[in-house]
Amino acid sequence: MERLEHSEQADAERAVAGLPAQSMIDTVAHPDLTDCIVIRNFLALAVFFVTMSSESVQGQPAAARPDVQRLKFLVGEFDGSVRLAPPGSPPRTGTMTFRAEWDLDGWIVRARYEQRLGATPAVGGLLIFRWRPRDSTYAFEGYANSPMDPHRLTGRWEDRLIFEGSIGTARIREIWQPCGSDTLITAMEFEQAGRWIPVSEAVLVRKR
Repeated sequence: MERLEHSEQADAERAVAGLPAQSMIDTVAHPDLTDCIVIRNFLALAVFFVTMSSESVQGQPAAARPDVQRLKFLVGEFDGSVRLAPPGSPPRTGTMTFRAEWDLDGWIVRARYEQRLGATPAVGGLLIFRWRPRDSTYAFEGYANSPMDPHRLTGRWEDRLIFEGSIGTARIREIWQPCGSDTLITAMEFEQAGRWIPVSEAVLVRKR
């Protein structure tokens, strides 16, 4: 109370002297607290709505999302044949195993595969398939036990999964197609002179 009376007395004395009140000086020297509060509340509200929008998707179980359930055809144990035709090498045939399961509460499919030429392992690795609600696309990540860089491709659904992207300067495409309930066809292709050239093709049958 004494501080307030002192402030008012000081402002009165400054007015007599033709000087601006101290309260006016403080207003100029510091941002308007009301504006700060409005901005803070606006930001808090924006964060709230973004969070609610995100939770509206994330709060749903994966089983309720048809976009996620399209990945179901990949889940299981498969065996089959593979044809490998790397650029500059003659085609060779071998065998392939593919094991996939749901992970992260059913939001992604995680798979391991191995391709063999005779008794010799040719290549194997880890694959991850997932749906991205942000832009309603599919994502594919592939890691192999070879010098090849990891694949990180973006996909779409056209009665099959088609992923496209780049590895260095090369364009690459992965195709995963269900045939009935027990057969899976997959291919990896490189783009060359505007055409897609298959370098790996496999026909896999579900194990019972």
